Amino acid sequence: MYQIWDDILNTLWGYLKESLSEEEMAALTEDEIAWITDKENQVAAAGAEFEGGSMQPYLENTTAAALTKERVYVLLEMLP
Repeated sequence: MYQIWDDILNTLWGYLKESLSEEEMAALTEDEIAWITDKENQVAAAGAEFEGGSMQPYLENTTAAALTKERVYVLLEMLP
């Protein structure tokens, strides 16, 4: 599921690049960098308790999918 939502996010990013002004895109890029850092921290925390176990990748992937899905809906609101 994570890969599907990530692909959608990347496609949406392309539409935003075409639709937003340079200033809007620069601000969104800064926001996106911060969001990626936060997402990576949350993903690592989700799997930390089960490090090395079979649950770790499951928890990391489901967390990444949920966060990315939320981000897709945030970015959709930015389309003109």
